Amino acid sequence: KKKNRPHHPSRVFVRGLHCNPTLMAWEPKQAELDQVLSVLRASQHGSTEIQNQVHERLKELNPLPDFTRYLMYVTAHMHREEESTRAAAGLMLKNNIRHYYSTYPPEMRQFVKQGSIALLRDQSQQVRSTASNLIATIAQKGSLLQWPELVPSLLGLITQEHGSTAEGAFTSLSHLCEDCLPELSDVDMLEAGEAVARTCIQFLLHDGPRIRALALQCLTQFLTCQAPGLMMHLEKFVENLFRLARDHDVEVRKNVCKALVVLLEVQPDMLMPHLTEIVEYMLTTTEHADPLVALEGCEFWPTLADQRQAHAVLAAALPRVIPLLLRRAQYTDDDLYQLKADVEDDSSVQDKESDIKPHFARAKVHGSHSHEDGGAEDDDDDDDDDD
Repeated sequence: KKKNRPHHPSRVFVRGLHCNPTLMAWEPKQAELDQVLSVLRASQHGSTEIQNQVHERLKELNPLPDFTRYLMYVTAHMHREEESTRAAAGLMLKNNIRHYYSTYPPEMRQFVKQGSIALLRDQSQQVRSTASNLIATIAQKGSLLQWPELVPSLLGLITQEHGSTAEGAFTSLSHLCEDCLPELSDVDMLEAGEAVARTCIQFLLHDGPRIRALALQCLTQFLTCQAPGLMMHLEKFVENLFRLARDHDVEVRKNVCKALVVLLEVQPDMLMPHLTEIVEYMLTTTEHADPLVALEGCEFWPTLADQRQAHAVLAAALPRVIPLLLRRAQYTDDDLYQLKADVEDDSSVQDKESDIKPHFARAKVHGSHSHEDGGAEDDDDDDDDDD
């Protein structure tokens, strides 16, 4: 009599997915949903054996269209689930998009695009962060030109919503400015790029420090490649940037320093009329109590030294800059070891006569009980005496 072999959960689910290829008017089946939840919960387990089992299941499930929908469903709609489980579903969805987006039919691509933007309204910060990663991944695997509604949608959430939703949209926008900068800077995206720059310049003066920091991050990315959308509003950007110079938020201050350094590299003429005041500001920043702010301030000095037209201002400040940098310098154990090795390395120093004078071994005197140099007595017995 044959024994009934237990069904492997993923195999049951695989058959169910093949039977449901419909993309429109989709609703989850409870049995299959339970299996997805089982995989998601197991993925958070620390056991290597269980992780290997999860990996094998995902190899079967990932290529199947409805698995993508189940992952989005858990991330977006199962609010009673643990936040970590919803975030795990979002992470699996991101990996699924990364590997299989090119095989998605148009309806599925639209499904994940719309679902990802909707997730920016979620109450969970972890889920909103996941949404930002999903949006950036979709934009990278496709292109912004193939998702023309994305930038207007994000800007709409930023300008029309408040609180966590606006912050989530701004986080997503900052990811786009970092990951899709060449596209946003291209002439084909000039209108979208200008809209981003104009909005970010406006929000540099927002009440929320996190929003101010994110807006400045986006603009600094634009500045690195001198994106046309920002260059059209450069004077207003510099004006608002100077207004942030005394911001009390540490993250904002760090980003102000980064922006000034990049501006000095790519558009030094914009700063030359204000260079004396900027040097004073950077002296204060280099001495800031927060080490990360001070570190950003330190980046200013080598950049300033590269600007020939700024040498006179730098020379006047050097008596204050050099002691400050030496005082704030911090060394790791490896740094100290290397410095010690550099000090002790005399390979480039000419040898003295005493260093190269030959040394000869002196013959031991038989029966001697003392050394010329007053050393210890020789206690060795002499067994070779004549009888």
